[in-house]
Amino acid sequence: MEILSLLDKDRDKWIKIVINLGCPAFYAEDVVQDMYIKIALLDNNKRIMYEDSGEVNYWYIILTLRSVCYDFLKSHKKYVDWEPIEMDQDTIDLEREAAFERLYQKIIAATNEFGKYGSKLTQIYFKTDYSLRQIASETTISLSSIFHSIKGYKIILQQRFGEDFEDYINGDYNHIKE
Repeated sequence: MEILSLLDKDRDKWIKIVINLGCPAFYAEDVVQDMYIKIALLDNNKRIMYEDSGEVNYWYIILTLRSVCYDFLKSHKKYVDWEPIEMDQDTIDLEREAAFERLYQKIIAATNEFGKYGSKLTQIYFKTDYSLRQIASETTISLSSIFHSIKGYKIILQQRFGEDFEDYINGDYNHIKE
């Protein structure tokens, strides 16, 4: 435990290193604590302390911090750094909603052109959480038939509405025609 007390003297330094490694500041304390646990579990303290001078091996500590930090970031991939903003009716982008509605109606109209089978199949596939296997088992249609049909319908939709969808994503809402 003597080593941990020596390491704790430089706690602020470890936190700054963790933040510089890309970890969010409010998780930096947790990463440093994980580093302490990892070091406490080591059997051999020769790596942590220099034998001749008895000082802390900072390079080893930094490598341990990096390892723990990257493990932590990997386990928290879904972290998004954002600040919530309050929105009122004036800030809602009505043009974007109108463009989405136009694009959605165009896609629905196109799926209705696929015929009764194609229309029902695309509605089931895109509007539910069913997998292709679940659709095949419930409709008694072969899995390969459903796969090839959905693949063909996706290609048709991408060809017909790919540019409109890109315009929607890029914010060029006036390029989406009715």
